[in-house]
Amino acid sequence: WYELDYGIKVYFDPTDPHLIDMINDRDPEKNVKEIFLANINSGSIIIDVGANIGDYTLIASKKVGDSGKIYSFEPLEETFSLLQRNIVLNQTKNCIAINKAIGEKNGISTLYKTNASGTMGHLDSKLNEKDLLKHKEIQVTSIDDIVKSEQISQIDMIKIDVEGFEYEVLLGCQDSFKKNIIKKILCEVHFKYLESKGKDENTIFDMLQRNGFIIQEISKRTPNRVHILAKLR
Repeated sequence: WYELDYGIKVYFDPTDPHLIDMINDRDPEKNVKEIFLANINSGSIIIDVGANIGDYTLIASKKVGDSGKIYSFEPLEETFSLLQRNIVLNQTKNCIAINKAIGEKNGISTLYKTNASGTMGHLDSKLNEKDLLKHKEIQVTSIDDIVKSEQISQIDMIKIDVEGFEYEVLLGCQDSFKKNIIKKILCEVHFKYLESKGKDENTIFDMLQRNGFIIQEISKRTPNRVHILAKLR
C-alpha cells in the first residue's frame, strides 16, 4: 500500500492511471479535493457517488469524524473490492460502502467498460460514439430512495463522478431537492459524454439552478470536463 495526501492509505493497483498520478504527487484533482474538504465539517453526512477506490471517501472520513457518515457507492465489482480493502486499511468506521450504481430510479441496469481491464464502469453503452464492452448486470438505486431507506434528514455534500451519467443521478434527487435535504453538490461534468446523449452542461446547470443552487466552477475547464460546486441558497 501507499500513503497519499491527507494521510490516507491505498492499496496499489498498477492498472489505475489516476492512482499512479496520486502516488507520483501529480493528482489532477488536488485543488478540487481541498475545496471539497473546505465545504464539509465534523458531523457532516456525505454521499460519494462513483467512489472508485475511495480517495474522496477516505479524506472525508477523517474530516467528518465519528459523528459524521459517508455512504460510498461504486458499481464496478473489482473497484468496489479495492474500495472495501482501503476502508479497512484506514481503519475507517464511519463509511458504508455499497456495490450499486446511482441513477434516476431503482432497477437493474447493464454496466459497461471501455476495455476488459478498465477500472471505471459506465451505465451507457456508448462513449463518445464508441461502443463499450458489456460487463454485467447491476443494481441501481437513487438518492431519493437512499434518503428514505436510511432516514436521512440532511445531506451536507454529494460528490458525483459518474462519467457522463451525472444528469441521471440528479434526476433521482427530485424529492430531496423539493425538501431542501441536499445542501451542497460537487460534480464532475463531462461535456462530451453528455453531448453523446443529446445533452450538454446547461442541462445540468439549469436543473441545479431551478432547484435553488448557486453554481461555481472549481477546476480549470477543459474540452472534456469541469468540476462544479453547487450550494443551496
